[in-house]
Amino acid sequence: MSVPPSSVIRALRERVGGICSNPDCRRFTTGPQKTHKDKPIIIGQAAHICAASPGGPRHDPNMTEAQRSSIENGIWLCNNCAKLIDRDAELWLVKDEDYYGILDKDGNIILHREFDKIGINPEIFPNDSINNGVILLDNAIPVMRNGKWGLFNKKGEYILAFDYDEIGYVTAREQTSTSTGNKKTQETATIQESYKNNLLLIEDINGIIVKRGARYGVVTAKGTILIEPTYSKITTELQNGQLQYYLWNGNTSQKLEYVMQQQNQEEETTDSSETSETNITEDEVEFVNMIE
Repeated sequence: MSVPPSSVIRALRERVGGICSNPDCRRFTTGPQKTHKDKPIIIGQAAHICAASPGGPRHDPNMTEAQRSSIENGIWLCNNCAKLIDRDAELWLVKDEDYYGILDKDGNIILHREFDKIGINPEIFPNDSINNGVILLDNAIPVMRNGKWGLFNKKGEYILAFDYDEIGYVTAREQTSTSTGNKKTQETATIQESYKNNLLLIEDINGIIVKRGARYGVVTAKGTILIEPTYSKITTELQNGQLQYYLWNGNTSQKLEYVMQQQNQEEETTDSSETSETNITEDEVEFVNMIE
């Protein structure tokens, strides 16, 4: 069994400031002892991302012993989350040097470790209730390769081509406060305020906003293109207690609802015209038969 060296365990703890790495927890795992005040009490532990032992959760047989005990295969968690992590999770993000992949709870490969990024940071989309930045709308996994984004589903099936420059409508990029104390708190609040116009999900239509070049569109969590990326920006407005989405081209905007109605009507017109082209009358059939 590969046990991480004490230097790796210490580095895992120190690089997160002794805070549990589970984003839904974030509790402190170190503090002063009451009896031995010169020593810390530690209520956290280094956990393997891919299990060291065969048959263990997310065990990857292709990893070397050195890789299993390396800092890349470790995560710092509080004692509660370290126990929960293997019991409850079904899919796990794994990293090999600079590339990411996904394994299931039994260690089976869902996505090979060959992607630049997997998932998005929910913190930069405060308007959306995103519990899981890796799996959007319970199906779509946003993945970046060679600077382009695409989508896979939870089975590891390819559902949207790597044809997009961004996932989401982003007016403010991810930022980190470098200050300390009260100044850091104020700076963090300012950063979070700057994210207020960022948009990712349109849950009423099971939609995910995507960007190609300088234009935005919407796809579903199953990879179907709902609205081609032809719009310069997307905004929202609260009307009668309901959030309305607007698609813009220059200074002109249209309600998302109206755009989708137009598209549906155009599709129905196209379908009916195709049907009428293939329907010929009995007289026409008789005329064709006479010619033949």
